[in-house]
Amino acid sequence: MVTAAVALKGSKNATKSFASLTKHGKKEAEKQGDLKVPAMFEGKFKKDEIEAFRKAFHEFDADGSGVVNTEELRSVLHKFGMDMPASEVATFIHEVDLDQDGSINFGEFINLMDRARKGGFSGKGSEMVKAIQRGVETVKVKGEFGGQHSYTEEEKRFFALFINNELRDDPDCQHYLPIDLESEALFEAVHDGIVPCKLVNVAQPGTIDPRVINTRGTLNVHQKTENQNLALNSAKSIGCQIVGINSTNLIEGPNHPHLVLAMLWQLVKVAVLSHINLKEHNYLVRLLEGDETIESFMKLAPEKILMRWVNFMLKDTACTKRVKNFSSDIKDSYVYTHLLNRINNSCSLAGMDTADLGERAQAVLSNASSIGIREVMGAADITAGNSKLNLIFVADLFNRYPCLEPLTEEETLEVEATDMLDFAEGTREERVFRLWVNSLEVPELFIDNLYEGVQSGWPLLQILDRIFPDSVDFKQGNKNPATVFKRLENCCLAIETSRKVGLKLVGIEGKDIEAGTPKFVLALCWQIWKTHIGNMLAQVTGTGTRPQDKDIVKWANDKVRAAGYNLQIKDFKDKTLADGQYIAHLLASVRRTAVDFDVLSAGSTEEEQKSNSEYIISVARKIGCTIFNVPDDITEVRPKMLMVLVSMIMLVDLQGSE
Repeated sequence: MVTAAVALKGSKNATKSFASLTKHGKKEAEKQGDLKVPAMFEGKFKKDEIEAFRKAFHEFDADGSGVVNTEELRSVLHKFGMDMPASEVATFIHEVDLDQDGSINFGEFINLMDRARKGGFSGKGSEMVKAIQRGVETVKVKGEFGGQHSYTEEEKRFFALFINNELRDDPDCQHYLPIDLESEALFEAVHDGIVPCKLVNVAQPGTIDPRVINTRGTLNVHQKTENQNLALNSAKSIGCQIVGINSTNLIEGPNHPHLVLAMLWQLVKVAVLSHINLKEHNYLVRLLEGDETIESFMKLAPEKILMRWVNFMLKDTACTKRVKNFSSDIKDSYVYTHLLNRINNSCSLAGMDTADLGERAQAVLSNASSIGIREVMGAADITAGNSKLNLIFVADLFNRYPCLEPLTEEETLEVEATDMLDFAEGTREERVFRLWVNSLEVPELFIDNLYEGVQSGWPLLQILDRIFPDSVDFKQGNKNPATVFKRLENCCLAIETSRKVGLKLVGIEGKDIEAGTPKFVLALCWQIWKTHIGNMLAQVTGTGTRPQDKDIVKWANDKVRAAGYNLQIKDFKDKTLADGQYIAHLLASVRRTAVDFDVLSAGSTEEEQKSNSEYIISVARKIGCTIFNVPDDITEVRPKMLMVLVSMIMLVDLQGSE
């Protein structure tokens, strides 16, 4: 009998083609920029099938080595419902490993798929192949929808468990809870938008006014869309990266599982990491390094603080390794084993006695369970470096066992005094502009701190190019500026480009941005944002002219008057805006059914004004406004933010968005 191995190695041309995909020929394949199909398989599969195989192989090959090894294949099998011992996976690889190097290269992967199509596997091998085929189909579907998110069964299970725990007592969610952990029920549970809205408030309490959520009876498509708009726009307002996800994707949840999980991941991440701060854990100052100040430490993202904590804890162990990420740096379980032992010495170090990474990871999870850490992931998620679930796992460890010395009274007073900076005017504006920048969906751009984030100048060039297409000459810039001079060149180019597209910048120079001076960074960002809003309005009106503040006020007054309401304002400084009544009537003028005037008060007291403002902001998001306002913007009559709010209401009205 002529076997596949003989067929591949018996032909001179086929052998040459196949060899280009072995370890010996891998570098040449990389130079060609792609994984090549052995000649003997050309024409046997359709072009889209080959592309699906290629994408799947890239995802299966977690470390990018050009081959899929035992642990990587175990991880793939786990994602699709099979937890297999390393020995059985190694046996399967041996069966399909034609050059017997202990791994599967792309040529062998193509051969595997061809053999599977002909029914050439049986027993456990057949089950493994079916799981691999599911992996290929998942990657194919993901590519068709243009998503950039992948997930594991363990992630799906964890999100369902998270929702069950957090919303178990919410009367509006009982028709879905508890969500079955093993089925696809999670994707159906989000379709009417109630669960996503509730999760936003779990992530950041008080973000959505419950009075605005459609919860009564069987919801129609319009009501579901309103809920999804409310959830998505509110999620953006608390820092979630909602890229390529719209209300229809969530309503049709089972058809877009990766997008549903991408949305849920963002909310869970905010919910878990929002507690990693000095307000709730003032003893985090123990992690300060060298001459680092509390102010600079406060600027660190929660993920960075958790890494700092892990490395701090490892100083008192025999572990010499330090983490720079929650993926590849923890795959071997070395860090986790020592970290758990440092937290509680009843957690054994014996797991390091085996070379099997799967067994090591299982020992880590057993130790974690013994000290009360909730079940977040499986062993395969550790060995595969699942950064999402590892981040949740570390956050749980910190929240339960911070193991940092309490502060003295003097130290506590110092931290509290510094923490008051959170309420400074500049900090509040920094947050708003940062959230706006991150909502622009600029590829490879996410800013944790506005002032430091723009100092290199390159992010500003990206933002300007996003808002004013083809306005930036990137050839004059430096993508990775290594010196202050290169950063300054970028900042000067950003200022020059800003003026070229019509921004009014008085007294702002490149050196001010490179220095991260708050006053100038905020002024520049405000001008860019204001112009961006003006451009959107100019486009939707078809005039080609950006409306001025007075034009927006006139539109609002005309809209309210036409709806039969006897309310008018002079400008965005008008103190009558504080009670919320004018904005509420403007919203009703745009979408009459969106406002329930029975829940509004006269706004004669500060408490009533705040209640009205909370309601108004949620209504605006519900009808489709992407805004970053807080209630104080209305009650304190903050002109800039009121202009943004009314402008976005105007945009939604002119677009006819539902």
